[in-house]
Amino acid sequence: MHAPKYQDRTVQATPQSAFDAVLGLAQAKPYELRGVNNELHRLLFLRGKTALSWGTIHLVEVTPDAAGAKIAVTVGGRDDAPKALMDGWKHSKAATKLLDAAESVLAGSVPAPHTPMESHALLDDGRTVPWTGPDFPTA
Repeated sequence: MHAPKYQDRTVQATPQSAFDAVLGLAQAKPYELRGVNNELHRLLFLRGKTALSWGTIHLVEVTPDAAGAKIAVTVGGRDDAPKALMDGWKHSKAATKLLDAAESVLAGSVPAPHTPMESHALLDDGRTVPWTGPDFPTA
């Protein structure tokens, strides 16, 4: 991942509710869900290539917080994409947009129904493997 940008936000919801909200967003277009770790409340998903973008990688972790739940988002460029001067700005904007969308889902103003899934990781070669540890599996 190149030019990663990190943002987090505390929301007034349980960690499970916040995780389910982001999972619902990740299961909808334009995202491609690549991994779910239910035990650690982590998600990895991609936003695909378009005419004006090479796509991005989104890594989300939801943790308990004194006020509810903290949603932490890291957005970066795909390893196979060329680097550009505006990548950092673009990734920061994508992280903000995802956090705003998660808050809207939690507030009930935007629907994002989720389908519960087993913890798994979809590797680049098409294999699905369990995602049980803290790091995304690579083999």
